[in-house]
Amino acid sequence: MLSKQLESAFVTNTATTIFEVFDVFSRVALRYRDAHKALPVLIIDNANRLPQLLLTQFQDFAKEASDEGIATVTFVSSEGRIPRRMRVKGTQGLRDWRYLCHALLNEANGQLEATRILPGYEFYKQGGAIISAFLKENTIPSYTYWAIVGDNTIAEKML
Repeated sequence: MLSKQLESAFVTNTATTIFEVFDVFSRVALRYRDAHKALPVLIIDNANRLPQLLLTQFQDFAKEASDEGIATVTFVSSEGRIPRRMRVKGTQGLRDWRYLCHALLNEANGQLEATRILPGYEFYKQGGAIISAFLKENTIPSYTYWAIVGDNTIAEKML
């Protein structure tokens, strides 16, 4: 759904710089957040392949988006390579890493609670099936989502 909103935003606004892209994404993300009461997640795949300047710009945007409650930005590194600048070193880094893991787990728990798919909630059965399908394939097509949920009313509520 968010990708369709972004697509339509780019059709009407031709973004030419990374900062214009961040601006368009931020506007659409805020609409998504307000409509769904959840922060959208922007995944930067192959972060290890980004030029240093672009990586720095994405990191700055990630901090700003997080601080302002616009979106959660996640960096994914392929092939087990992590840009030197993003590596954690020493005991302070380990404490920071543990804090980050704790914060991410709390955020994930909040998202699961908001979508009502934790144990004991109304969408637990459907949510578990959706998460299992996603973890198995690393993606979930919309037709699979609708097939798993099986009830259009519940499917709409879960979105």
